[in-house]
Amino acid sequence: IFLTAKTETEDIIKGFQLGAADYVTKPFNSDELLSRVHTHLELKNKTEILENINLDLEKKVDERTEQLRKLNTELNFKNQELVEANKKLSQLDTAKTQFLHLINHELRTPLNGVLAFSKLLEDLEMTDEQAEYIKYINISAERLNKLAETSILITTLQAKNYINTIEQYNLHQIIDQVIQENLLEVTEKELNIQESYYPDKNILLKTDKNLLINFLRIAIDNAIKYTKSKSNINVNTQQAINKKITIEVKDQGCGFSDDFLNNNSSDLFWSGDSYRQTSGFGLGLSAARLIANQLNAEFIIKNNDNEEGASVVLIIHPL
Repeated sequence: IFLTAKTETEDIIKGFQLGAADYVTKPFNSDELLSRVHTHLELKNKTEILENINLDLEKKVDERTEQLRKLNTELNFKNQELVEANKKLSQLDTAKTQFLHLINHELRTPLNGVLAFSKLLEDLEMTDEQAEYIKYINISAERLNKLAETSILITTLQAKNYINTIEQYNLHQIIDQVIQENLLEVTEKELNIQESYYPDKNILLKTDKNLLINFLRIAIDNAIKYTKSKSNINVNTQQAINKKITIEVKDQGCGFSDDFLNNNSSDLFWSGDSYRQTSGFGLGLSAARLIANQLNAEFIIKNNDNEEGASVVLIIHPL
């Protein structure tokens, strides 16, 4: 959380891009500052609890798996004993997933409180500066909320507990819904999101709407994050004669490094300068890959030919 005398939007945005979670302008109110510190410490504490418990459970699963492997080699367990052992492992994995759901709920409770109270404050009379504060509180809380949702989706997909719900939807309406969710950040960076559909906007597809929305949120959020201000983001959709549908989210950012393009298919979490020449985790794109696998779709990330930026592509085959 940084204190600043600068109030220009570009200065504040630079602070967030450098890793800040929140800010207060000078002169500041000590009660407000302490309240924000308390909120962020609480969120950080619950996140660390989640991470530590997850690591501990993963360690226990690995230890138990190794024990079973050695016992199987040395004692040649009977088939029934192996079934029972695998059942116990499955129960442990289920317990881990359920516990992560619980921790995720506890993490989102204070987030919902922050969002609820900031929404109430929007209805009060306030100065432009105060309105700006509220806006960035909302942005920060929404980012944390998206991170929590992405984390629990990854856990569910990895545990293979997700059950697809297949229905027919209008693709344009789904894409437009996701774009509307990101209008605040799009406006802040003065971005222009351009949509194109071939042969037309009336593309219908049978899919799991929840998974497709989450994929588009990740792809569009990734594009917004890395596209330079006052640039374009293109969402291109094409339906082939064989009904195969291609969705491409194309940005004008720094592009992916060769290391990330070569390793992302095998590593769930990818961090460091080799992601997009900035520090951070490829958590969102890892979730996007898991979603594509769940949809039996193709997932492609690539740098744009002969121009700056990168593209995230989902190819959905007809059911």
